[in-house]
Amino acid sequence: MLEDSLELHSALPAIDIAFQPIFDIYTGRVRFYEALVRGPNGESAASVLDQVTPELSMAFDQTVRFAAVEKAVRLGLLETDAGLSINMNFALDIMKPAALDRFALTLSRIGLHNWRIIFELTENTRLDPVEIASVVSRYSANGFSTALDDFGSGYSGLITLAEVPTDFVKLDMDLIQDIDTSPNRAKIVDGIVRVLESLGRRIVAE
Repeated sequence: MLEDSLELHSALPAIDIAFQPIFDIYTGRVRFYEALVRGPNGESAASVLDQVTPELSMAFDQTVRFAAVEKAVRLGLLETDAGLSINMNFALDIMKPAALDRFALTLSRIGLHNWRIIFELTENTRLDPVEIASVVSRYSANGFSTALDDFGSGYSGLITLAEVPTDFVKLDMDLIQDIDTSPNRAKIVDGIVRVLESLGRRIVAE
């Protein structure tokens, strides 16, 4: 089993992690940093992900998760009050209970509280919102925060908002872009913000 594990790990592409700050518009402080996959020489996430076969998806996501935490801590995350946001594909539901426990144990050992981790659930395929909600509930029960990424694109819709109680909702960049010159976009975003605020969700504009 160990040899199989090492062989699987060696098949993964080399990666680095970049961090994008997400600011609180009221305080001007960094609320959390979003971990972004890059190649070892700054290659795009797309070029890295193209090398990941379905069979390697679970191992790859685990590698990214731990690499993001390790680098963030090395760069001084523990000396701040900011959180760390990590993308996950809930179509895979890769965070099985045992993996979740191992990740939480690692965080405990380095002194990073679970609530400072935000799992961004990226929807790449249509799923029953009830399935998504069960994943979110499991993370929340373990003290992690969650975010629905790219709202306003793909299959994310109002039913997802109604059934999936994430802490954060991230409005898709395409919806936000040119909002200052597009009355229609401004009205749509205004309506979405009102709904999200009434649901008690925190909002991120990409």
